[in-house]
Amino acid sequence: MENENVNVGNQQNEMSLFEQKMNKMKSEGITPKRKTKEEIFAKHFTPTNDTEVVRIVPPKNQNVDFFDVLYFHVLNVNSAGGQITKNKKILCLNQVKRDQHGNPVIDNNGKYLREDKPCPACIKAKEFELKKDTSIQYIKKINMDQNQLAILAKNTELFKRQIYWESKVFYIAKLIDRKVESDGIKFYRFKENRLNEGVFDLFKVAIDNYYKAENKNFRCVTDGCDFNIVTRKKTNPGTKRQYTEVLQIIPQKPSPLHNDNSVAVQWTTDTITTDEVYKAAAAPHINEYQFMEMLVNGGNPYWDDSNSQNKHWVYPNRPDLEEKANTRNQNLDANSQNQNTINHTAADSNVNITNITESQTGTNVENAVDLGKAVVDENVKINSDYDYSSSSEDYDDLPF
Repeated sequence: MENENVNVGNQQNEMSLFEQKMNKMKSEGITPKRKTKEEIFAKHFTPTNDTEVVRIVPPKNQNVDFFDVLYFHVLNVNSAGGQITKNKKILCLNQVKRDQHGNPVIDNNGKYLREDKPCPACIKAKEFELKKDTSIQYIKKINMDQNQLAILAKNTELFKRQIYWESKVFYIAKLIDRKVESDGIKFYRFKENRLNEGVFDLFKVAIDNYYKAENKNFRCVTDGCDFNIVTRKKTNPGTKRQYTEVLQIIPQKPSPLHNDNSVAVQWTTDTITTDEVYKAAAAPHINEYQFMEMLVNGGNPYWDDSNSQNKHWVYPNRPDLEEKANTRNQNLDANSQNQNTINHTAADSNVNITNITESQTGTNVENAVDLGKAVVDENVKINSDYDYSSSSEDYDDLPF
């Protein structure tokens, strides 16, 4: 059986030292510092050049699949300056079931099983599905009368709304970006393509080609391979929105993960997971479910930094929560439900609503989705109805 580890003895020694260090920190009551938003952002990989070179990192547990699966909603959300950010990826609250190794569980039909956890956006999608008239389900359009055609038109609109609110499958690859190896482990998120023409499918072809040509495991630390990702910029003709299209993924010749054994060990034993990088949206004083409820009702909270002299949280239709979110409490318990959205600093005692900074309100962590940073459609007003006409494929693979 092919050995996928580098100098096993050295790796075990280095891991032993690492574990001793971590145990010492725990015994001394030292908690590892939570990653800042900038640090988390550095863990995202998005193709930006015509050709990118990446290496998929073998997991510590060889029973773990090389691609993870997460469900995201792709929605229009309120954002800075009273605008609408289109096609924002929001982590679904009803994720895929996992086996004892953490791999997604698939049913007999090849579908991913879900956890059956409540998610307001999923509930909204189901509501639209149940509103459809099934009386014309088995009638061909050419044979429909005027009444049936009217039902079909109504069903079509309901279906668009259903698809809009439904969660979509995204694949996640844990890899090294060769142009910035100093960033260490990164995560590449790409959407499922129902025509089997997406990034996931291109990876499968490249992996198969590598195995046929080299008879080696592409994840092997010593004889695995890098992949060239060839892209081009395209513009959606309907929305005029530019996105990156992956044209081809090409395996390179066998090579070590890294020439320095200690670096290879560091990468293969890095414990960072998708849970640390992709977190459910929340905001001060509300949890993930409440955030999704407000989003479904058209009033999600957002950080408004459009006026540099008046940066603040906005809670549409909830002035009570808005006031609370923008009021600093010096005695706020660091272990409260909002600790993932608010960072406390030594200077907090001098902070008020006129000089509060973004870092002090907590948008520097992924648990609070920074809805003020994305590119917005200037023609869309905040209280306008959702645009259900855009295709569910009309979004790119940016990490935010």
